[in-house]
Amino acid sequence: MSKTNMKFCNSYFLVDPTKASVFDLILLLFFPNLISARFIDSPPDTLNSARRSFASRWMIALAIFLQKVLLFIRTPLAFIGRIVTYWPNLLTANGGFFNLILNLLTGKLVKPDESSATYASFLGCTDRRVELDQKIEVGTIEYKSMLSMMASKIAYENKSFITSVVENTWKVNFIFCLFFSRVFCLSCFNY
Repeated sequence: MSKTNMKFCNSYFLVDPTKASVFDLILLLFFPNLISARFIDSPPDTLNSARRSFASRWMIALAIFLQKVLLFIRTPLAFIGRIVTYWPNLLTANGGFFNLILNLLTGKLVKPDESSATYASFLGCTDRRVELDQKIEVGTIEYKSMLSMMASKIAYENKSFITSVVENTWKVNFIFCLFFSRVFCLSCFNY
């Protein structure tokens, strides 16, 4: 039964993998009474159409199972992601691999600061180009295209990096920077 008051649509199917157990998934597959499933939120019409065939129940159970696996491995993957981002910044801050070893041996190791203007994401480390082509006139379509590409490239960097590139490299007035969370919020859709 629908627990959510959706004002933007009448047909939706929301699942919460944190509320589902493996036993719930087995019951979902072999007993099509989805109305009693505590991890599914959907209007009765959509629910009835989803429980008719074994194939649709199989896809729902598989999707929930994969979400549970991803939830289980999110902490190790976040740790790996931090290492993959930190390592190239550590190399850059110390002047390369050999200087890193030399600085480590001499006690002059430079640790990169994640909020500094030189700290870049993994993609920012793989492609360090941030300069705009000086041959293209300001205001032309080519300039706007190039500016859009470069802006989309640095959009995922930290605020200090973006501010430094916009003001120092591009010589443009930096007005403001917005950072958005990657969280889905149902209350955002209440009109």
